[in-house]
Amino acid sequence: MEFTPTVLFALAAALGLGLVIGWFLRPARVVMTTPPDLDRERALNQAKQEALLERLQAHLSATESDLEAIQVRQTALLAELRGEPTQDAAAVSQEQPLSVQVPRDYADTRGQLGHS
Repeated sequence: MEFTPTVLFALAAALGLGLVIGWFLRPARVVMTTPPDLDRERALNQAKQEALLERLQAHLSATESDLEAIQVRQTALLAELRGEPTQDAAAVSQEQPLSVQVPRDYADTRGQLGHS
């Protein structure tokens, strides 16, 4: 095979065209890192969600206990209306004091205070 200027030009054009097509067909490489602000915001939102779920659970348990107390009281009142002997009317009418929990700090819930 003789390397004439036309053949060399055709080889160079084929090489260049192959490089360009190969460059466009290569898989894209995306390198991403998450900024620390995003991680911090995600952690804060997760802590808020957990705190909200804890409040909802506390509210649901308090509501459940209140509904049970109402049911006991209604049963006693219904028995009183029917003229049946009641168990202990004084104990039914007394309300139990609500236990108030101190809100927990974010760092304390995550073990970041370093209690030894």
